[in-house]
Amino acid sequence: MSVFIEAIADAVVRKIEHFLNTEQRLMTTKRAAKYVDMTESAVRQHSTMPCKKDGRRRRYDRKELNRWIDQLPPEECLR
Repeated sequence: MSVFIEAIADAVVRKIEHFLNTEQRLMTTKRAAKYVDMTESAVRQHSTMPCKKDGRRRRYDRKELNRWIDQLPPEECLR
C-alpha cells in the first residue's frame, strides 16, 4: 500500500511542478487584475504595484506581484 501512495505522491509532485513551470510569468493588465482580484483600472492607477513597460504596454511579473502582496499591511475586516 505504501508503494502505491508514494507513486501517487510522486505523480502529484510532477503535475504541480509542471503547472508551476508552465504558468505565464509576465501578465497583461487584464490577467494581473484577475490575479490580484482588482479591476483593470485600479491596477493601472495603483502607484505601488510593480510593473514593467514593454513599449506602451505594461507587463506585471507574477513573482514581483507576490512580493508586493506579501508586503501589503494586514487590515481587519469587521463586517
